[in-house]
Amino acid sequence: MSQEISKAEIQLCLAAKNIRKPSFSLGANGLAFTAYDLTASNLEFWRRSQEVIAEMRPEFEAEGNKDLCEGRIVEGDSVLALATAGRMSRFLYHARVTK
Repeated sequence: MSQEISKAEIQLCLAAKNIRKPSFSLGANGLAFTAYDLTASNLEFWRRSQEVIAEMRPEFEAEGNKDLCEGRIVEGDSVLALATAGRMSRFLYHARVTK
């Protein structure tokens, strides 16, 4: 799940007992878990995506798919703007459930 949140909401999510924080929810339900911070690799993915789409732009245009190229550029620009403003993070939570 991804969502855009305000700076104030970011601070609330970072608070130790905020119920919107997945780690709190997992822990509150007695689930053991490991959290992996993928923020840096996600940022690198989007930076590289922007480089590749810029390189491939002539090919997209030659195929008549300029709109697909432009859509991807806009998407990448939006994600990178959030990331550089400190408003985006990406985590993977691996929860272990036993019966």
